[in-house]
Amino acid sequence: MKVFIKNKLVSWGGGSDVTDINGAPVYKVKGRVFSIGRKKVMCDLQDNTLYTIRNRWLNPIRHKTYIKDADGNRVATVYSKAFDLTRLYADSTTGQYTVQGKFFSNSSTILRDGVPVGILQRQFTVIADAFSLEASPEDMPFMTALVIALDNLSDNRSK
Repeated sequence: MKVFIKNKLVSWGGGSDVTDINGAPVYKVKGRVFSIGRKKVMCDLQDNTLYTIRNRWLNPIRHKTYIKDADGNRVATVYSKAFDLTRLYADSTTGQYTVQGKFFSNSSTILRDGVPVGILQRQFTVIADAFSLEASPEDMPFMTALVIALDNLSDNRSK
């Protein structure tokens, strides 16, 4: 399965569009206008919350982003290691994820416990961040939340 994740150019809270290869919506991602930690909520098309993504409030040295399920339980912590800008990591309830290759490069491989489970490609646009993600349909909800968390982490590190 392949989806496209594009940050909305005009959005009060920094939402994103997640569409399939035909442009049909797959998930809704809503940002919050006044949000400490860039909180984003990922929902299915019926507005049921799937995941909440939020940066750690205080990130003085080590930046982290958290993914929580619909019940508010933390299911993943996304982070980078000091002096290693070529990989991003996520410790989750389903395994250790590693993104090999710079996040903003043309293409990165997402590994779960050392096994490739997704391909992330940067889509070149002048205005907004945009990505394509290929993963299995059963992994797609979490993998989409992971990409949104990685984007939050990357934006937080650059500021």
